[in-house]
Amino acid sequence: MFYGSMTGARLVSFIKEVAQKYDKPITFILDNASFHTSEVVKQAREEFEKLGVTLKFLPPYSPELNRIEKLWHTIKHRWMDVKHRTTKILETELSGILERFGSVYKFEFYG
Repeated sequence: MFYGSMTGARLVSFIKEVAQKYDKPITFILDNASFHTSEVVKQAREEFEKLGVTLKFLPPYSPELNRIEKLWHTIKHRWMDVKHRTTKILETELSGILERFGSVYKFEFYG
């Protein structure tokens, strides 16, 4: 289910939520999307460190290092037909793929 656009504040909330579920150190590998490098994220880094969270950033302009880009490419070019969709239909179809990811839709992050 989609909850709107990602923002720095939403990212901070997500990271805190994940950190509270685990008692081990966690490392998030982020690209340089504007919300990843936003002021609100920068201000939260000290709090993240106290929670055992480390943020590591990929080099700029390196989508080949960002494994999620390979997944999005597969969704876009293999699992979805090229056709005109309304935003609502796109969200419904994408949600269906993500809900069945790992069972119907399988993907390996190798290579």
